[in-house]
Amino acid sequence: NHLYATMSLVQLEWNNLESAIRFARDGVAMSEQWHQADSWQYTLSCLSRALCAAGNLEEAFAINQRAMQQAVHVSPYYFRLSACDEIWLNLAKGDIPKAVQRCAEIEPLMTDCEKRGMFLLVKSSLLYAQGCHAEILSVLEEPLRALEQGGANGYLINLMPIQALALQALGREEAALNILGHCLTLAEPEGYVCAFVKRGAPMAR
Repeated sequence: NHLYATMSLVQLEWNNLESAIRFARDGVAMSEQWHQADSWQYTLSCLSRALCAAGNLEEAFAINQRAMQQAVHVSPYYFRLSACDEIWLNLAKGDIPKAVQRCAEIEPLMTDCEKRGMFLLVKSSLLYAQGCHAEILSVLEEPLRALEQGGANGYLINLMPIQALALQALGREEAALNILGHCLTLAEPEGYVCAFVKRGAPMAR
């Protein structure tokens, strides 16, 4: 089941959304069949993310609710994972107040490791949606350095476009292009696409 989830996440990073959704649905079906609570929650989370990327927000919200209900029976970590997905879904919907509220609720529950990973990604995305560009640079500076030293390229590739967009918004075009160039160098070998596509029109410019 984790194999289906991993394949879904890989297809999502490649922006192959139909394949990402199909793998996630297969993983959910198998987890339900075998009553594997942790895999069930994780595959639901992957399905919610893929549906969100495809623009199917109504089903993505419904799936994430199922994931959160399942997380209660698994561990606090999985609940925090689903809460981060909920923030992202609200951002995609354009409901900034709900995203802010949820972020404030779960930030005290996050471990130091999570604050440098999944939560940092949604928090910096939320800050960008709020127009807090200088704060993004402050929030990302030290974690990005640590992530690069640790070779955590997956998180780097998803965080650096936000950093570049924040620099662009502050009029620091050259610095933004340097960051983006470095990010593309990291992303190219594994074929990362979604990290750039999901940033929409500002990234296209």
